[in-house]
Amino acid sequence: MTELLQKAITELSKLPEQQQDEYANWILSKLASELDEEAWEERVVSEALGDAWRPDGSIDFDKLHATGTILTLDELALGLADRTLKD
Repeated sequence: MTELLQKAITELSKLPEQQQDEYANWILSKLASELDEEAWEERVVSEALGDAWRPDGSIDFDKLHATGTILTLDELALGLADRTLKD
């Protein structure tokens, strides 16, 4: 435990029990929402990247490119050039 967290807990322990419980509930709620947010982000990334998302958290860009999900800079530049010529 860090010194700062220990100091906060020491200060909280000086409060009446009801206030301690209120702070404890707030802390637990905050932690739960952050964990929920992390899980949501992981699901979104997993769905968006599919099997291009490696177990170590890195991205296989070749695999992602093969799905047509992303373009290389050259492909993007060519697409913009084609569009400009057509307009």
